[in-house]
Amino acid sequence: MESRRVRTFRSLDPARGSRAARRARHPGLSRIALLVVVLASRVLAQDPGGPAGESAAVSSGATTVAILLYDGVELLDFAGPGEVFSSLPRTRVVTVSERPGALSSMGFVEIVPEFTPVTCPAPEIIVVPGGGVPTPGPELVAWLHACVERGGVVMSVCNGALVLARAGLLAGLEATTHHSAFESLALVDPTITVLRNRRYVDHGSVVTTAGISAGIDGALAVTRRLFGEQAARDAVAYMEYDWRPDEIAREDARPGDAVDLGLAGELLLALRDADVGAVFDDFDARLAALDDDSRRETERLLNLGGYALLLGDRVVEARDVFEFQVRAFPASANPLDSLAECCERLGETGRALDLARRTLLALPGDTALQPVRAGRIRDAARARIARLEGRGSEARAWRCPPCGAACDGLSFVASGACPDCGMPLARDEG
Repeated sequence: MESRRVRTFRSLDPARGSRAARRARHPGLSRIALLVVVLASRVLAQDPGGPAGESAAVSSGATTVAILLYDGVELLDFAGPGEVFSSLPRTRVVTVSERPGALSSMGFVEIVPEFTPVTCPAPEIIVVPGGGVPTPGPELVAWLHACVERGGVVMSVCNGALVLARAGLLAGLEATTHHSAFESLALVDPTITVLRNRRYVDHGSVVTTAGISAGIDGALAVTRRLFGEQAARDAVAYMEYDWRPDEIAREDARPGDAVDLGLAGELLLALRDADVGAVFDDFDARLAALDDDSRRETERLLNLGGYALLLGDRVVEARDVFEFQVRAFPASANPLDSLAECCERLGETGRALDLARRTLLALPGDTALQPVRAGRIRDAARARIARLEGRGSEARAWRCPPCGAACDGLSFVASGACPDCGMPLARDEG
């Protein structure tokens, strides 16, 4: 369901919700903002000096910790580990973004990172926080891999693990992330064993942590391993943090509670290595044997897996997943719309137009769809048809009025009621 389905899927990634909801979940944001200011003042107080900003401390053997930032980064995800690492002696903390310029964290903190992956002094430790995580570009992927290959540590916080997964750093490993992104992480790469019951997972060169505050525990674990027990305890004492390593160790001793994608995981892996027809022939009997609930769940997970690929700019691979869905679930409108989106992205205008029309025809008979979902798919298909037929001005002529819900400000093709909140749509005069 084009851009708005991507929005829906991305909300599974960072699991953030509205700004008001985020602030409600983090009542101590004013204290955290102060922490960021203190951290920033520490970083900026160190004179970059020399070409590419390499300081005397770096050249004389100090540890460089690089924190990756991007627009929409979660505040505590990077401020917590930054506070830990900046408290260590002979350690320099720097900030990095893929593109130079100011960016915003959580809508009220503006940050100007010092470096890009190309200009940053080679770090020993990289922190990848969560939030509205980006799809990593080639330079960022190379930078992350170079750190690991030099014997450094790359640590993700929260759904920053999605960046590591898209960069290929978690293939075949155990990992964890924010609780709302467990499924999303598993779908990005089904070879990852995503554990629900871990504060962090430490593989030495690659570390993943659970959500938000867990980044502090991950940073303390890295500190203890690289700098010693006393360094970690000194950081804890300075921060007045309630560190509980013994509880974390007891949890680690328990069996891992792994995300199980079931048959959908097998299909996603199979579609990597074989064409759609061959996979369908191999799995047709197993799909037919599923009960209705299992069949709907497999379809749902496959669709999210396709969008995980699409969000990672792996459009051809995503198309294969949606092609399989159209064949395996012929009565469903959703796979038709998803495949139409892929074809439009690939410039296959004629096929995208045909699939959008088929989506509209399939919707009335797809009784498994909830009304809100059906409404969004219907609007996406209508918008695609208008756009591909050269009637772009008609594609988004109506808008949901301010309602305070997630649909606030969303635009639609046809007049009527918003499929989410039920309010009458207003003509978009902009």
